Amino acid sequence: MGSIDTADTAQHLEHTQHQAEHSTQHTTQRRFREIHFHRFVLGTRSNVHGACLLRSRLPVRLPRPHTMQQRYDHPPPGVGYRRLGGRAGGTDTEADTASDAGTGAGADATAAATEAAREQQRQAAVAAIRDECARTAQCMAQGKDAARTHVIVATQRGLLFFVAGFGYWNVLDVDLRLRGEACVGVKAFEAATPGAALPVLVVALTTYVKGAGDGGGTYRLYALGAESLAPVSQAFLAQHALDSVGVTAERPAAADAAAAGSLAPNDYAFLEERAFAMRVDGATVRADLAYLPFRISQDVADGQPPVLVVAGNDNAVHRYAVGSNGVFELAPLLCPRADGARTFTAFDGRVVGRRHVQVTAHQEFAVALQVSEPTGRGTMRRLAVADEEVFDAAPMLATVFSPDALDAGRTAYDAAVTERVSSASARRVAMAAGDEYDAAWPLGGADQSDAGAVQPRVHVLVGFVGEDAVVYHDVGDAGLDPVATLVGAAGRTGGVFALGGSGREGMISAVHFDDLDYDGQREVIVGTVAGSVLVYKHVPMRGYVLVWRRRFPAPVYGLFSVDINCDAVNELVVVTLLGVHFLQPDLDLARRRLVAALARG
Repeated sequence: MGSIDTADTAQHLEHTQHQAEHSTQHTTQRRFREIHFHRFVLGTRSNVHGACLLRSRLPVRLPRPHTMQQRYDHPPPGVGYRRLGGRAGGTDTEADTASDAGTGAGADATAAATEAAREQQRQAAVAAIRDECARTAQCMAQGKDAARTHVIVATQRGLLFFVAGFGYWNVLDVDLRLRGEACVGVKAFEAATPGAALPVLVVALTTYVKGAGDGGGTYRLYALGAESLAPVSQAFLAQHALDSVGVTAERPAAADAAAAGSLAPNDYAFLEERAFAMRVDGATVRADLAYLPFRISQDVADGQPPVLVVAGNDNAVHRYAVGSNGVFELAPLLCPRADGARTFTAFDGRVVGRRHVQVTAHQEFAVALQVSEPTGRGTMRRLAVADEEVFDAAPMLATVFSPDALDAGRTAYDAAVTERVSSASARRVAMAAGDEYDAAWPLGGADQSDAGAVQPRVHVLVGFVGEDAVVYHDVGDAGLDPVATLVGAAGRTGGVFALGGSGREGMISAVHFDDLDYDGQREVIVGTVAGSVLVYKHVPMRGYVLVWRRRFPAPVYGLFSVDINCDAVNELVVVTLLGVHFLQPDLDLARRRLVAALARG
């Protein structure tokens, strides 16, 4: 252990502290300004787990809206193709109208001619759409596509897509045609499928199904767009599926017949067309859940089917493989000190550099951390850190992040390690740090040639009920060590730091990390159920300093720093119970900071 005490270091720390104090005192009101508020329509609202980002390479089609208040609830005339209905002759409404046109031989002949003409138009439209998909795939193969990040919010009856455009964004209000159900959570992502010209858009959705009479309701997990994925193979199921669970949900046999007269959402080339084609019906891949679902995440590994990860109130984080043939339950992520009580579960997992860092927590006051590294032998890994901390307050949020803006990593989850470090396991002795194990899943990470390289820093944030949130530093080296001591390489100290005052602003309901002042280090952005949004910056020798705060008139359910109008500067998007706020950063400040950063090289 030790420290470096030089005049240059002291001067740098003093300058950094002065900057933080200056930022707190003088830029609190001008760091962001609100440029738009999208209020949900009367009678609708979002949920605490009902917002996500979608990073998509799919092209967008709709032009700049006439006003910021414009909202599309169906494709506008002359832009794109409307969804083809379930019957071969056109939309359901058109077919029903034709059936009521009359009776008798003359009417039958007229109906037959009309049906034939509509079928001819439909075939021409399908051919044009498929040709458009082929041209789009060719452009993407040539590197002419530009990935954009969109915002998706679930309301009770459907989805709002905030689609990024160059200098604008469009709002799509997609009615999923839910009957007796309400949306709870959402997670959207793209997955590659062998033989598919374009990436497959999958929207995972959890819903609450109302019970009959005064009876309690149930919950479901839908995978919209999954019909375009490859089927989950029997070999995969034999290796990974739970022994007691086969097909959790199957695409009904009648679904293929029902879909024969229509295109699936992923048959379209443009994002907006895919969004408007989505609906929940008897053909949608789904699973019934025996627990209350919370946060949804996803794990997409090369060569494996997409896996949905859903936190529950039953001391486990459930994993489901998704394919065109159904939803299949895999081994869950187990939480520490699990008992018979049904409690809220929090989780996160991320690959940063060579390391995979995973944290699980529940309301029984325990948080567990596992850090693993590849051994270079297939899916074999070495457990580098296995730690657990018990608190006086109930943890409601646990998330992994790297403070370095260049080391975002990717989400990934390891069920094998949570099962093998659990002392409750009846099949084996609990695993400890230094042991090797077979993860049975390609978690990713750098190759063996980088084994001696200094790894990126990784922190863990834990939020509580009624207490300030805390950040554990350098967990890949120090674990959940509350005492700051010099560990590992590059002067890392570990330790735990509080987000001062966050507990007074209400329970944390959303968290995000981004470099808001362009100094290469991410700030911590938290939102609370009391409507507060707080931005904290880490200052050496002082911990986390509050540099910006604003109160919104409703609980905050989602926070995203995203370039929603493609102007190369991230906006702050705040999703609340009642609507979505768009805040633009101080562009003059951004310009000065970026010029200074470029001057430093």
